[in-house]
Amino acid sequence: MREELRDFFITAKNQTEIKVIVLTGEGKAFSAGGDLQALKQVDAVSGRKRLQSGHELINTMLNLEKPIMLLLAV
Repeated sequence: MREELRDFFITAKNQTEIKVIVLTGEGKAFSAGGDLQALKQVDAVSGRKRLQSGHELINTMLNLEKPIMLLLAV
């Protein structure tokens, strides 16, 4: 999902018709963080790749000159 979001933000950066990005989620655990059980299976190399992927996404979002809103249903 990190790569898909990063690719979306890269595409949205140059689309003038997009003025704001609104992220929404569904289910009981939207944006709750990583799956800690899945991390038990991660070795050093794949863990580093996961971190790099996360950094790329965050940097892409930070460099996007459009507001990003997160809507949570309570």
